[in-house]
Amino acid sequence: MSFKTHLGTHFYTGKSLDDELKGGYKSIEFRYAWQNRNPEHWTNKYYNGVSYGLGIYTAYIGTPGVVGTPTALFSFINFPHKNLSKRTRIITDGALGVLYDSNYYHATKNPKNDAIGSPFSIYVNIGLGFESILTRNVDLIYGLDYTHFSNGRLTVPNYGLNMLGVNLGLKYHYNRDAKYNDPYISQERFKRYPSLAAPKDIKQRINILTAFGTVQNGFQETVNESLETDRFYTFSGYIEYQLNFNVKHGLDAGLDLFYDGSLANIYTETKDRYLYAYHFGYNYTFGKMLLKLDLGGYMGPNGSKGKEDLWTRAALQYRLFDWFGFHLGLKTKQGFSADWAEFGLIFQPFKW
Repeated sequence: MSFKTHLGTHFYTGKSLDDELKGGYKSIEFRYAWQNRNPEHWTNKYYNGVSYGLGIYTAYIGTPGVVGTPTALFSFINFPHKNLSKRTRIITDGALGVLYDSNYYHATKNPKNDAIGSPFSIYVNIGLGFESILTRNVDLIYGLDYTHFSNGRLTVPNYGLNMLGVNLGLKYHYNRDAKYNDPYISQERFKRYPSLAAPKDIKQRINILTAFGTVQNGFQETVNESLETDRFYTFSGYIEYQLNFNVKHGLDAGLDLFYDGSLANIYTETKDRYLYAYHFGYNYTFGKMLLKLDLGGYMGPNGSKGKEDLWTRAALQYRLFDWFGFHLGLKTKQGFSADWAEFGLIFQPFKW
């Protein structure tokens, strides 16, 4: 289990919270993790003893009466890397969860909070740090991390919050098997197994995505005031080629079809709300989970329909069967600005 404190600064892209956020942020978190004890298990054999678990996070991110004190429940995974010494090693980690904030935007009660437009948002944290052994049970943990709050434009305003800072904490190891005569365990902490190189195993696939979402019109950007609603549906679909070099790493490239119903704010014809695009990406596989990072562009005259020329996608996919899985993603515009959230299914009908 671990306890960690954070502090840092905001990269705020909104319009009205500069004064409220100028003091930066402070936060605390608690994590509880598990690790497989079998040295032949794939999480130890190829991933250097990955640990994973659940956590809780709470933050002071600015003026509480305006921005609130958000609290998140999340799942996380830690990836150990190179040992710098017998006592210190490099760690990367990622966390994903649900964040609650009671002081979200309200037109009359809290009009200044253009960063968080709903009580519930997505919490994302990515870290790069170090673990140094202090005692038989305790590690000192420290490093850098990036934190993001957003609801994926499900509700506006949604400029979101992006925070970069440092962290410091303690990790306590305990292992109930240590008191038994276990051949793999000699102390409370698990042995630090050096990861084997992932065997070269080239696999190729054709992937098909179909995903849907819902968004609101841009905050204070209404053009067509005759619309009867401010909530619209979106669609994301692609066909792509995926090349995996081994059990961990791969690349992909594909063609995308998007539909953004909120473009009714600008385009009255349904056919003008479709966007045609392409993407190139990197994917990282962990068991049945796949992390997908794509960078793309639009095709055709005025292909972006007023959006930025480039777009990105960050997604998690879970392979339920070898040919079928679930997709949860976020398509963005203008760098960190959410365009919409994608909830869908991924099909892999061809592989060789």
